[in-house]
Amino acid sequence: MKWGYFMITFLAKIFIKNNTKDADSRRIYGTLCGITGIFLNIILFIGKLASAIVSGSVSVLADALNNL
Repeated sequence: MKWGYFMITFLAKIFIKNNTKDADSRRIYGTLCGITGIFLNIILFIGKLASAIVSGSVSVLADALNNL
């Protein structure tokens, strides 16, 4: 089982009460995936920014800003 599938299935069980295949349920799944992706990208940005500050690396800073 892939990690992404497990995570989305886990979050869907918590946040999506109506687990049918209708259009509204698909919209909620899309919104959940979008919010999760944005949240994880912000976490990645913060980690890379902290690494860039600690190491003084301009290239890691540029990569952090690219992720943002």
